[in-house]
Amino acid sequence: FDFDTLSRINEKLIYVAISGFGSEGPDAELPGYDIVLQARSGILSLRTFPDGTPVPYPIMFSDMSGCMSLSYSVMLALWDREKTGKGQKIECSLLNQALAMQMQQLIWVDNDKGSLPGDAPSAISSCYQCADDKWIAIVVMESNQWAGLCRVLDLEHLIDDPKFDSYEGRVGNAAELGSLFQGIFPTNSSDYWTSELNRERVPCSLVQERDDLLTDDQVIKNRMIGSDIHPTVGNINYVMPPFKMSNHGHVNSAQMPAPLLGEHTREILQNLGYEKEEIDSLLTRNIIRANFD
Repeated sequence: FDFDTLSRINEKLIYVAISGFGSEGPDAELPGYDIVLQARSGILSLRTFPDGTPVPYPIMFSDMSGCMSLSYSVMLALWDREKTGKGQKIECSLLNQALAMQMQQLIWVDNDKGSLPGDAPSAISSCYQCADDKWIAIVVMESNQWAGLCRVLDLEHLIDDPKFDSYEGRVGNAAELGSLFQGIFPTNSSDYWTSELNRERVPCSLVQERDDLLTDDQVIKNRMIGSDIHPTVGNINYVMPPFKMSNHGHVNSAQMPAPLLGEHTREILQNLGYEKEEIDSLLTRNIIRANFD
């Protein structure tokens, strides 16, 4: 049923519709997956092999962020309903979400020939390999951060160098700085560099692997990953919601693990008013499935 039909029955209805490319236009009916939307939105053009072959991002940008935007839009509609007493239709698309994830890059100004944020590698926003073969990422935007980086790298003479004493200068001379940094970071371990950079308040991080997150003290202390025991696969760890609410106590895991196929079939049908005999009949005829394990 469409929104117009259902809203005539209940004017407070909040109706959500999500599509790949939007509800209007020549591609409104086309199917779409995240990687397809990465291509359509221009995201793939930002990540290529040296020969120009686009490399899809393994993180599903539109899928993951789209559900967050969808939740936010529903909350706005609920708030609006509190004011007006009426519901409304919400439309979201993966294409629009992919564009929204590039808000910083997707601003067009007439006659602007400047480079886009992240358009080219920058020595002050890059990754460097250390003596232990691990990589660290650094980002230096402010003058105090530049001074701190120079002190850590024993390059104090560059702090006030006219070529590098402004952000624009450091970006414009990125190639020279990059060559310099690439010769210094391999002289010590990643632990040493991150400790020294943190002491100087220079934004940095070890480039971690997926499994490193399970032992990351910051992740653990802020309870960002929960754990549970699933009845068929055993111990599982997973990311908790990315926010905390002061009026609701913290929980260490989801209320229950993901259900097995058919685990709650009987319970749901009973709540809908079906009698035991009716449910047994549906099960016997293989119309429904229930998991009793």
